[in-house]
Amino acid sequence: MRVIKEDIERINETITFIGDVSTGNLDEVERFDIAELVRKQAKIFASQSVGIEVTHQAPANQEAITNPTTVAHVLSNLLKNSIEAVRDLDGARRGTVIVRLNKSAAKHIIEVEDNADGIPPEVEKKLFMQFRTKKTGGLGIGLYYCRTILEAQGGKITYETTRGKGTRFIVTLPDRG
Repeated sequence: MRVIKEDIERINETITFIGDVSTGNLDEVERFDIAELVRKQAKIFASQSVGIEVTHQAPANQEAITNPTTVAHVLSNLLKNSIEAVRDLDGARRGTVIVRLNKSAAKHIIEVEDNADGIPPEVEKKLFMQFRTKKTGGLGIGLYYCRTILEAQGGKITYETTRGKGTRFIVTLPDRG
């Protein structure tokens, strides 16, 4: 049953991506509390991730003018990837994932960091390429999707990884206010 649910989620992500790109929905922005969205996403994933510590560091309130659907999709994908990575730990250490939200000038910065084994060099070379994945049953569009929709809105996604220690993805979004 879990496999079917994960397959449906991947199909929905693909359909959403194609729809957003083809209809231009990536440009629609609104004012919302990005801190609340970050807290909500972290809590949802924490409740679904038994044995993995999922936490967040976000201010009480941080208004943003950007596309909340984009932020939610990107954050969901990054959290899912980090949780899957820490699930693969050998049990020698407890898996942790932390989400941080900060603001710098007119930019919102979201970080998703895990303490998994880091990204192998052979995977790094293809990290943001579509249809490239090391996951069994994966489609290889998650990070490609994230980068594409962020760049369409003037944002970017970068990462830092250390073998044996973990990975941190950094999302930078302009505040269009």
